Amino acid sequence: MNIVPTFSASLRASVEVASGLDLDVDTLDRLCIEVARGRRFDFVVNNCQRFCAQVLQRLVQNGTITQAQFDALATKGFRPLV
Repeated sequence: MNIVPTFSASLRASVEVASGLDLDVDTLDRLCIEVARGRRFDFVVNNCQRFCAQVLQRLVQNGTITQAQFDALATKGFRPLV
């Protein structure tokens, strides 16, 4: 089965907080590896939501996204449970 994703303007509007970022796959991969290094995952504190938030915080620190863009995620319902 070959599934071709389609563009959804409504979905994009509900989740997108930034576009056209100066971010390549290698940089994102490096940041993810750095955040994951030595990390022990558990369901309560060091879960995948926390991991994603920490990767996004690194993107703020290196100037790829702004703090306002990071904060805008919460207004769209994205926030770690703990």
